[in-house]
Amino acid sequence: MFEERHEFFLSALRELAITPPGRHREVRLEELARALGGHLRSVEHGTNAALRRVAPQVQIGEVMHQYTVVSASLARLLANPAGGLPFARRLSELRAAIEQMQVQETFVARKLSRHLGETALLMVELQMEERFDEYVGVVGIHGVMSGAVVLAESRQHAA
Repeated sequence: MFEERHEFFLSALRELAITPPGRHREVRLEELARALGGHLRSVEHGTNAALRRVAPQVQIGEVMHQYTVVSASLARLLANPAGGLPFARRLSELRAAIEQMQVQETFVARKLSRHLGETALLMVELQMEERFDEYVGVVGIHGVMSGAVVLAESRQHAA
């Protein structure tokens, strides 16, 4: 359910890590943080809404708490884009946020897979994609998207 999006974020992180210093790198970091924020919003309206229907309240509370931690990290990054913290520290914080998000979403995907049928899971995924496009849109993450395109093209050539 989340594998493609996670690979996209990790690929964009790897690309950012080797991008030379300068304005372009700062813009890309901010775009990636915004894309991750859009992803979290789409998850809230898609998978988390479905999770609330199938999981005990205690598990839902823990998932929501962890997403709040990730969101707070993103808010700090976006509130102070190029000032304050060095690039390596901001990149590290973004990586930690993505890794934490992956842990939560692996749990959520397993839980939903056990309780929802294939059609219901597909509907949740479609709802997430619609929300992501609505919140972020391709135009909003044009720089980050180039990393996903390069990744997809390299996979096609390797096959």
